[in-house]
Amino acid sequence: MDMMIIGTGTGGALTGIGRKLKEKCPKCQIIAIDPEGSIMAHPDDLSTKKFFEVEGIGHDFVPTVCDSSVVDQWVKVSDKDTMLMARRMVKEEGLLCGGSSGTNMVAALKLAKDLKPNQKCVVLLPDGIRNYMTKFLSDQWMLERGYLESDKQLWWEDIPVSKLIGGLGETVKPTMSCTEAMLTMKTSGLSAIPVLLEDGSVKGLISQETILNGILEGKCPTKSNVGDFLYTQHRTVKSDAKLSFVSRILQHEPLVLVVTGATQDQKEIFLGTISKMDVIQFVSEKNPAWEFSPRWKC
Repeated sequence: MDMMIIGTGTGGALTGIGRKLKEKCPKCQIIAIDPEGSIMAHPDDLSTKKFFEVEGIGHDFVPTVCDSSVVDQWVKVSDKDTMLMARRMVKEEGLLCGGSSGTNMVAALKLAKDLKPNQKCVVLLPDGIRNYMTKFLSDQWMLERGYLESDKQLWWEDIPVSKLIGGLGETVKPTMSCTEAMLTMKTSGLSAIPVLLEDGSVKGLISQETILNGILEGKCPTKSNVGDFLYTQHRTVKSDAKLSFVSRILQHEPLVLVVTGATQDQKEIFLGTISKMDVIQFVSEKNPAWEFSPRWKC
């Protein structure tokens, strides 16, 4: 039993290669790879629709070009495993591949263990590294997403972010007028505000940036609701997330949203926000002489 490992972007390569291999080599196993967060895998209970970092693979819908009938097995791979494998392929093998190649290789190493002597496993590495030079190759990018552990020794790095939460703070509903949200941001000095649904779960963020982007697209904030200016790719962390991890996210995000862990019967519930100033004040107030701490390394 030979094996072919193929990632699913639009599903075009999977369909074309899969059909031809089934014609020429019927016993060959076609393994389709899908990132966690994509909904292309079958059966449906393998998939949960959510944001994922790897590019060029996976979707929030199933393209009509994808012929799942050629697939013998679907395999889901996490972003963390994907990015670490892509870096390993560059470092150890000199293969200048992108993230989706890492996704395919993670699955290949897992499944190839079951092959017998003389059976072959072919892995399709479809992309190059050119478009990802500032992404998974960057230690900072990996640290911001929790894919690497920091080797620094800061006195505050292991403090859970829950220690900084003082309450829910300012929030708005998707149905609130954008004018009211802008007034709230102006009077409170905030650049972004969480948007919550009635059940307390997070719908997204509205910020000065999303409002400006909407205006440039022709939207009128004085005639629109908050829902028309949502930013849904917001970063959320659990309440036990380390402060060092959250502070790195804040280097590129206006706010980090803290939520409870989701269960099978319950959505993630919003607990509060952490801003850049929250981190600065916490570190300064808890240890005003932190720069002289023996654990501090420049």
